[in-house]
Amino acid sequence: MGQFVDSLERRDRPRVRRELPCTLLIEERRHRGLVRDLSTGGLFVETPGDLSPGSDAIVSFRTPEGQRFVLETSVPHRRAVSHSLAAHSAGGVGLHIQAPPARYRCWVEDVAADGS
Repeated sequence: MGQFVDSLERRDRPRVRRELPCTLLIEERRHRGLVRDLSTGGLFVETPGDLSPGSDAIVSFRTPEGQRFVLETSVPHRRAVSHSLAAHSAGGVGLHIQAPPARYRCWVEDVAADGS
């Protein structure tokens, strides 16, 4: 079963599952959020903040080791979610990181290699 699931993966960068509290700055308004997973090129953030495709957001968070990252992101697209799934979720958005800093990329690659 694991190979089947792996073959369905469309992402070209490994994802790291994390729960990191974050702050989003969307059109000069601050929103709280929770990074649920991340890669060197993107994040999935659970947030009540409303972002539509093409929107920009600045995401700020600290790693468990204390490193702080401030990332410029945008919403590449929106995927429809069934009403039954939406009822069990706080909602969230996938974000593309614009020009990810080298320090951030290295951190994600290290965490992914650790498997932790």
